[in-house]
Amino acid sequence: MLLSISNVEAQPVRLERRDPVSTILHYVIQGVSNTIPKHEQAPVAQPPYADAAAERRMLCLVNKERRRLGLHPLRSHPAMTKAAYEHSLYQSRVSSMTHSDPKYGQLGSRLQRSGFSFSTAAENIAEAPAASPEEVFQMWMNDPAHYENMVNPQSTYMGLACVDGFWTQDFGSEQDSAPSQYEAHYDTC
Repeated sequence: MLLSISNVEAQPVRLERRDPVSTILHYVIQGVSNTIPKHEQAPVAQPPYADAAAERRMLCLVNKERRRLGLHPLRSHPAMTKAAYEHSLYQSRVSSMTHSDPKYGQLGSRLQRSGFSFSTAAENIAEAPAASPEEVFQMWMNDPAHYENMVNPQSTYMGLACVDGFWTQDFGSEQDSAPSQYEAHYDTC
């Protein structure tokens, strides 16, 4: 049962692509035979890449800011993390930032599908393939709507994923749940 979703919808943000790996293939043509040198091969497509260390770092940065404001820390929630991962994976596959997915819908539907029964929910997304967690965090800190999502006192959990530079940060609280207690390791980066 959907109770409420935050009415603050942060607009997607994009960091300039600084990825040194170009998606354009360039082959050197040798001589008049117009052949590709044997030592050059087209790159092999790689599976989507999820960065667990970057995800842990982001949770820590968010909790440092929340602690600075006197708020309870957020805990990672497996169902929210699953929803965030699937959404980052979708964005990576279509090479576009969006808060909606034609197969799984908006945030509320995606959270329910993943098994998170929520009373509040919000989402931040970004496309930043060559950015560090600190750069993405700072970008969200500098935007009022994204910042509000990160420091919402009603949120108790965060699900986070970064797949091929597509970041999804989901926030929420479960129905009938109390804020989590502070634990030092949540903001020790």
